[in-house]
Amino acid sequence: MHFQDSYRPPQVAGKFYPGSAKAINHYFDQLAKTEKSEPPAGKLLGLISPHAGYIYSAPIAFHGFQHLTPDQFDTVIIIAPSHYDEYEGVSIFPGCGYSTPLGRLNIDMDVSTSLLENNAVITKTMMGHREEHSLEVQLPFLQYFLGDTFKIVPLVMGEQTPDLAVELADALISVMTSRTLIVASSDLSHYHDYHSAQIIDAAFKQTLESGNSEELWKGIRSRKFEACGIGPIAAALRATELITQNRIIKAFDCRNSGDTAGGHDQVVGYLSAGIFEV
Repeated sequence: MHFQDSYRPPQVAGKFYPGSAKAINHYFDQLAKTEKSEPPAGKLLGLISPHAGYIYSAPIAFHGFQHLTPDQFDTVIIIAPSHYDEYEGVSIFPGCGYSTPLGRLNIDMDVSTSLLENNAVITKTMMGHREEHSLEVQLPFLQYFLGDTFKIVPLVMGEQTPDLAVELADALISVMTSRTLIVASSDLSHYHDYHSAQIIDAAFKQTLESGNSEELWKGIRSRKFEACGIGPIAAALRATELITQNRIIKAFDCRNSGDTAGGHDQVVGYLSAGIFEV
């Protein structure tokens, strides 16, 4: 396959989320009846969203994506962690875009080219894109709420370090406009009992809403809390902080798999949050 001319086919449709456009739209239509949240006044700059199978995390993720409206953004930069490939830096898919049951999403080639030409930490490779679910599961939400007029920049972090998050954020600033949205993909605590997960995830939520990336990294290192996408989150926080000093982070929802799919012995935590300029 010549990846430069290709669209990445969906890898987890029918597994992590419904396998047809009709089923996806129906599922989201049903969530719209029950999952509602109010955004703060201000301009939406970014979202933090979970990436598990929809039965587990979609009700939480829906709280963030519901604040998008058609034609609101020209470009959506999705930053996800790699679960399957280990590599240095950040990868961008080498083809034309991604496909889901809702249709094709084109890569913003102007943004992609600029990032590749000016930043050594970003490379064009299939690493991080072959099997990865953490980026793919965000796309149907975007298509459902934004329509088909936006383009994407799909980025997967092969390693998650404070330095790489800073380098990535600094790179993104040069290509972001007022019509660019960042989506950072992350789940929270993994495989604790229900009550313990609530405590751990509440600590993460409180620290996240303070907007202090350094404190988030400290909490991760000390195991006070967990986030498998701490790199994407930190990059999104820094990029938006460089855009505006008048920034707030608002958590819309924070629950775990015990609240959605059931089972309280070993759960996974999820959070949906927005980054706003006020």
